[in-house]
Amino acid sequence: MKHIIIICIVLTAVVLSGCTGDPGFRSPEEAMAGAGIQTKGILKQIELQDAVLIFYQKKEPVKDVHVGAGLVRKKKGSWTWMNGSEVQRLTEAPVTYGWTNLDKMNQAGSGYHMYWGIVNQENIAKLHIKQRQGWGTDADAELLDTGLGYRIWYLVLDEYYGTVPGVDMIGYSAGGEVVYKYE
Repeated sequence: MKHIIIICIVLTAVVLSGCTGDPGFRSPEEAMAGAGIQTKGILKQIELQDAVLIFYQKKEPVKDVHVGAGLVRKKKGSWTWMNGSEVQRLTEAPVTYGWTNLDKMNQAGSGYHMYWGIVNQENIAKLHIKQRQGWGTDADAELLDTGLGYRIWYLVLDEYYGTVPGVDMIGYSAGGEVVYKYE
């Protein structure tokens, strides 16, 4: 009987202390470290609703993969690493394209989805992205200078459609001239 009482007390203490599952972390950076993400440094953080998208330089790059991105979501006051992705620099392409399901959703619905890639062509000052098949995205991507000799482009969506139909991309010079087109 004494052992049962001790077990009940310990279980109650564990439940009341919140130590029954994912412990969560006090900051997005702590959540990254807790997920085993090793970096040389953060390139940029983008505040989203109840989440932060973090672009980071990988501590130990493999081949031409130097940059990663990941979503850290705030749940019940603490931060949890959700999902990450990496982008490879292909120097022969003026612009590369990829996408990632940041919230690891299994079906269409709300959550974060990101198109992203590398911009190697120096005269591209603006990159416009339009989803194929009439989906809603028709916007300019954000450009991020990595400090590694190339830029990253990204476009974060707050809906996930379940599949990716592809995109059309148009790159513009600082003067508004079309200097790159991918359809």
